[in-house]
Amino acid sequence: MGRGRPPTLKDRKTTTVSLEREQAVFILEKGIDLSKFVRDNIDAIMQSEESPIEQLERENEKLRTEKQDIEIKIRQNEAKIKEIMEAREKAGEEERLLSEFETEKRERVRESKKMMQLSTTCKREWLEYMTETCRFATFDDAKKYIRDVWLDDGVPDKKIKMFLRLN
Repeated sequence: MGRGRPPTLKDRKTTTVSLEREQAVFILEKGIDLSKFVRDNIDAIMQSEESPIEQLERENEKLRTEKQDIEIKIRQNEAKIKEIMEAREKAGEEERLLSEFETEKRERVRESKKMMQLSTTCKREWLEYMTETCRFATFDDAKKYIRDVWLDDGVPDKKIKMFLRLN
């Protein structure tokens, strides 16, 4: 198979190796020295064999590593769960505060209906106060919101438009 001088072996044992035809063709095409290939693989197997104690120690070390990896993953998952729970609580708190603010805003607007009974049109100071306390961006936003709330309360649209000076 191989060319050149054959290796010098101390305790040579010649044997026959059986191969499938396609395996033999593959080895020949690749130019692999089959005798050297078999010797190298046998040496590798012999070196890799361990005593039962060594095998168990290696397995224990592997298991310890896996255990540490699992513990790390558990801590990461617990941290993610905590973050999600905190985010939910924060979102719930924000939603509750927004709901309270919206309720308070509606009540403030409802209470201001009395202004309509005292005056035919709203004063700028009152509109500024409503815009600031209810956190509207503009007077127009405040007027629109006030109109919607008063309409829901059954105030006639004509009266609202006249009071808020809407077209």
